[in-house]
Amino acid sequence: MSNKYDPKEDGHTHLNVYSRGASRLGRALSNFSKLSFDHPLHGWFSSVEGYWYYVSTGFLHDELRDVSGIQAKQLGRSYPRVMIDEATFQHHIRVALDARFAAHPWLRVELAQSTLPLVHYYYWGNVDNPKVVSPSGRWIMEHLEYCRVRLRENMTDKERYMLSTVRYNR
Repeated sequence: MSNKYDPKEDGHTHLNVYSRGASRLGRALSNFSKLSFDHPLHGWFSSVEGYWYYVSTGFLHDELRDVSGIQAKQLGRSYPRVMIDEATFQHHIRVALDARFAAHPWLRVELAQSTLPLVHYYYWGNVDNPKVVSPSGRWIMEHLEYCRVRLRENMTDKERYMLSTVRYNR
């Protein structure tokens, strides 16, 4: 396996931020998840994946606002890419991730409550010998980790109450 994380250990030793991950939190943190948000500059989107392609195709295709998951990726890839510098692109995605947290208090609480390392990898094939691929995008995991720390430090009283009464579910 080319990755130090075993998919069979997802939810026990780490959280795979992946649409097919084992944990509810890992699936929810995926860009594919259908967790809508209002971006402060660009408005409403059904998913971060749709927003990702909205940015990477030049902010031109409003139909990307209403899609999530593989549908967002397929639609986004059907449009030509518009070059944008990497720092600006990453900034836009970080703002979208923050907006998604703002829109979903339960997601903030579950992330703040979690303690396992956040990682991202794809896997397929035999469960005893899966093919594991770690794509680029470490900056997204770093931002999610940063958000976790920030969320723990800045919780509202309601979120502290939720955190004290809600158990993390795989």
